[in-house]
Order: sequence, then structure tokens, then C-alpha cells
Amino acid sequence: MKKFLLLLSILIIQNLGNSLNAQDVQQFNGYNYLHIYPVTYNSGQTDIYGIMSVIRGIFVKKGFGYVSDFSDPSQKFNDVVSNPCLVLYCVVSHEAPTAYTNAKLTLSFRNCYNQTIYETWGKGGMASTYQRYFEKAANRALADFINM
Repeated sequence: MKKFLLLLSILIIQNLGNSLNAQDVQQFNGYNYLHIYPVTYNSGQTDIYGIMSVIRGIFVKKGFGYVSDFSDPSQKFNDVVSNPCLVLYCVVSHEAPTAYTNAKLTLSFRNCYNQTIYETWGKGGMASTYQRYFEKAANRALADFINM
């Protein structure tokens, strides 16, 4: 029974610590677009776990436009050209996943002056693949934003 209560307490504390609260989600107000900096690895591969597409999907469902490439004018929205501060920038980082650890996914949201306006993190728990693990971690990190 003591082990159960300890485990329950740890889970509650973890969930309180890794989610956005309603006031913090308000930091996203005023932004119309999202840009996610590419997640690259030492091997040269990009986003091998599909983390960027999960985050992009969450924000697009909430009405954000997605700016994928600032060097390509056809990828920009007209109002972004005149006001790049309409874009919320996301930096993704994560620990290397292994079969024995619960790797943490960290999302850092920045404004056009490269100032961090919000940072959150999530863990994926048990999953059949690393891609599924990071999908769950991203959804947990952005749970309050998703439920707004």
C-alpha cells in the first residue's frame, strides 16, 4: 500500500510539473504562425522520430499557420514578411531514448527577439516505438494548450 501511494504521489507531481497552466498558455496569444527549428542529429538525419510533425499538427489544429522555410519566399505568409514577430519559434530538444530510460522532450518557445517566452517538457511513458514515445511526450508537454 505504501508503494502504491508513493507511486501515485510521484505521478501526480510529475504531471503538475510538466504541463502548461492556463495562464502560461496565454503567452501564445498574439502569434499567428509557428516555425519549428529542424531537429537534427549527429548522423545528419533530420527529425527521425517525427517530433516536428506532431507539434506542427497540434498548432495547425489550433489555427496557427506553419512557416517551414524562411529562405523560400513562397513558404512565407504575406503578413509574416512585413511582421516576423507574428511567428512563434519552437526549439525542440530531447534526451537520447533507450529501452531503460524515460527520455525527456523539451519544447522552448521563443519570440522574434530569440527570447524564451515559455518552456515545457513531457515524457512519453511506455510506447511500442520511439516515434510513438515522442508523440505521447509532445502531447503531454502541450496538454493544456491542446485542451484550450
